[in-house]
Amino acid sequence: MTSDLSLTPIAIEYLRHYDDLEAARGLLRGERNRILNQLGASLAAAAKEHHQNVIATKLKEDIGWLDVEVARDYVALRAKEGEKRSSGYSLAIGSFFGEVGAQAHFWFHLRLTTARISTLDIKGLESALGAKVIGEGNWLYVRLVCQPVSVLDLPAFEMTTRDLPAQFATADTWLASRYALSD
Repeated sequence: MTSDLSLTPIAIEYLRHYDDLEAARGLLRGERNRILNQLGASLAAAAKEHHQNVIATKLKEDIGWLDVEVARDYVALRAKEGEKRSSGYSLAIGSFFGEVGAQAHFWFHLRLTTARISTLDIKGLESALGAKVIGEGNWLYVRLVCQPVSVLDLPAFEMTTRDLPAQFATADTWLASRYALSD
């Protein structure tokens, strides 16, 4: 019986440096979580300035992801209709979801059907925001920044995150007013 009991050179090299790699991973997670918590606190404060109700803040430490759930006009409108919907902002730093160095976007629980793309004037919203609107399943996303690891610039990322609540307010008012007219 012949079996291959060998390891590749990459696997052997990984094992040789396993302790160092795990220590570096722990250091990255600690620093990343500290930064995400600081940015989350700034976002929550800015949300209040834009009359956005902060529902919850959740840090996903294992993947480097922070969600700040907020509610304003769109969520209130859908609640009046008896529909529970959510909206908010998300930040990722050094996420192990691929090659993301830093990413910031906001989102709405809103399925973008062909009819809604027209009714809600999504092209006009993209123009007003200067950003692409993405429909994925039951969610509408607006990504404001996505820096690959190779050009990670946290000070620039922080400046972008400061604009999230204002950009969100623009989109929220836009969507709520057009959604209300569509019924």
